Amino acid sequence: MKANEQDPFIESLVLSVKTRLEIAIEYGTCVKTLMRKLEKKGIVLPPGNIFPNTCKEIYYALGVPAGLKEKMLGEQTADKVGNRIKT
Repeated sequence: MKANEQDPFIESLVLSVKTRLEIAIEYGTCVKTLMRKLEKKGIVLPPGNIFPNTCKEIYYALGVPAGLKEKMLGEQTADKVGNRIKT
């Protein structure tokens, strides 16, 4: 994917404020390893919590964590099934 292209999946995510630990857990790693990976990609996190725009920047740099993608796809499938049952 080119730098100026946006991933529709990442853009469709409804994200909340997260901590470094929460992001590291999503990737199945520790905070120190996450920070090293981000540093290699040229991303320096500001102090404090990680806001949604920064989460998206991380997801673009490192890819969407597998667990998060599965969770989101599962919710979308459940919504579609739920809508079929109601109509």
